[in-house]
Amino acid sequence: MDILIIEDDPEIVAVVREGLEEAGFRVESALSGEEGLLKAEAGNHAVIILDLMFNGMDGFTILRELKARGVKAPVLVASARKSVQDKVFCLDAGCDDYITKPFSFAELLARIRVLVRRGGPPTAEGAPLSCEGVKLDLLNRKAVRNGQEILLKPKEFALLKYLMENAGNVVTRAMIMEHVWGYNFDPGTKIIDVYICQLREKIDAGRDEKLIQTVRGTGYAFRRN
Repeated sequence: MDILIIEDDPEIVAVVREGLEEAGFRVESALSGEEGLLKAEAGNHAVIILDLMFNGMDGFTILRELKARGVKAPVLVASARKSVQDKVFCLDAGCDDYITKPFSFAELLARIRVLVRRGGPPTAEGAPLSCEGVKLDLLNRKAVRNGQEILLKPKEFALLKYLMENAGNVVTRAMIMEHVWGYNFDPGTKIIDVYICQLREKIDAGRDEKLIQTVRGTGYAFRRN
């Protein structure tokens, strides 16, 4: 499997490349955002590792451009920026996971393997999901409830998809964190609560049938009252 590293520090690139190649990956790298975008579009990468701080095009712009250009490889942001706001901004912009520098290579490799197992964004072969009047077009990333299109951010879409895939069953916060954010631990933020609240505003607000349910002390479920 191919990994693309978009990072302007040659020493970091060299260390990460060596570890990934020892783990059996083929590695390509780019030292600028412009070069990274060209290689991302031209390649078929299992995962893209993206830094945020560049002298030229910044990582936030690169991330938005990757999604705008239809690059389907999951993106793992690796950055020294540690604020919750930066993490939430990146997740909203479409990144699939976020790791802060300095990081251990073992953790980086574990996160890459999670993204590989998840298979990244839905492919053209993915069948649409439909449940309780809500339909998800996995190819075009569109959500509709009872004929009305609902505009969702990338992580809102991923969260709704996971809830619908488990419709009728309770999913715990730990399960959501692992399958939607790629973490196998709770990073100690309110991010799940924030996204559940945002989804409810878009899916359930003003409707008699509330589909996103809280199961107190356990987690959440996608179902009717």
